[in-house]
This record gives sequence, C-alpha cells and structure tokens, in this order.
Amino acid sequence: MFTQNHLRQATEEEQSFYEDRLYPLQDNVLSLLQTDRFYLSGGTALSRWHYDHRYSDDLDLFFRGDAFPREEFSVIYREVAARLAGDFQIEAAIDGEYFKRIFITHKDVSLKVEFIYENYPHCGEYLKSNDCLIDSSENIAVNKITAVQDRKTAKDFVDLYFLLNDFELGLLMTDAAKKIVPLDYEGTVMAFADTAPEGIALLKRPMTADELNQFSRSLIKRLINNARNSQ
Repeated sequence: MFTQNHLRQATEEEQSFYEDRLYPLQDNVLSLLQTDRFYLSGGTALSRWHYDHRYSDDLDLFFRGDAFPREEFSVIYREVAARLAGDFQIEAAIDGEYFKRIFITHKDVSLKVEFIYENYPHCGEYLKSNDCLIDSSENIAVNKITAVQDRKTAKDFVDLYFLLNDFELGLLMTDAAKKIVPLDYEGTVMAFADTAPEGIALLKRPMTADELNQFSRSLIKRLINNARNSQ
C-alpha cells in the first residue's frame, strides 16, 4: 500500500541540483564511454530519455553480451574507467567478474556508476544520445516487472505505472520469456499486494498515492488473468 510519504515533488533546490550539477556530470561520464558495448538502462535512462517523470541518481550500464564476447566486458570496462580517471576522481567499490561499481566525484557531487554483464536478448530499439546507446522503454519495462518481486522500491513502481500505460502486459511477458524463465506470477502478485515499497520517488510530474494504489490493484488482476491464460 502506497502512502504520500512514498512520493515527493522535487523542490526548486532539488531541481537545481539535478539539472545544474548531477545531470551535467552524468552527461560528461556518458560522453567518455566511447563504445557500443555498453548501453544506459534503468531509471536514469527511463526518466531522462523517455518519460521525464522523476529524478534519478545513478548510471546503470549494461554490457551487450548477446552481441559481443564475454571477455570484452572487463577489457572495455578498464578502457572506460581509464578515460574517466583522466577527468574525474574515481573509486572502485566492486570489481566482480560480471558486475562492477565505481563512484565518481566531481566538484562535491558524487555519482554511482554500475557496469553489468548481460547476455539476454534485447527488446526494442536502442536510442542514441551523443554517441551513447540508451535502452528502449520496452526493454526497461521487461526488466522492471521481472525484478519487482526481489526489489520493491517506490521508484520502480512509479516507473511501471508509466511503462504499463504504454505496453500490454502480455507483450512484456512474451519478451520476458525470451530473456529468462517464465515470470513468477505468484511472486510478482505478492510483491504488489503485500507490504509497502521502500524509499521515496522524487517526482517531476504530479502523482498521488491513490493513483498508484489503483494501478497496483489493476495490475494484480491483469497478472492473475495472464497467469490463468498461460496455463
């Protein structure tokens, strides 16, 4: 159940921070990727290039493992990190085989950047912004709805509210089956029906808790119907 505490309209000061400081830093980082091996996905891609509905802090960069060899993931990451280190102060927090995380600091602004290896088929067409690949809203929608049972945040639910106004649930389920095992309908229904989500969504566009609760109830019914039809 959503309450208005999960949603907050950005203040003028917060708007200024994102528009004048954090987003320019994000743009500078993306301009230094200089590769078609990684693409920007997640909340920042969705909010800045698709819906302009909320503010988002981090950069989630996915490696195109369906198109390029796995060995290139670490190689290209090191090349990108070296370019970033030439312009910014960077700190490596996680350096795993399939997942890497760094923090970039510039003029007292900190930015988290994650590099994720993924080898699933991609859904939809990439956008391109200043030579950087941006994920399609369809692909983001598939990832969001398959992950919501494990990561239940207010931001993800707000994103799904907009995404599922544009995409049929059945289409997303078909796309999800191409990426992973069929969706766990029971787990996803429980994610929407059980406890309140975590965190706060910082909004650019007005939204009420009642709208989100109505959306959640409607989505539960649609999920149940899709589960029945898939049997």
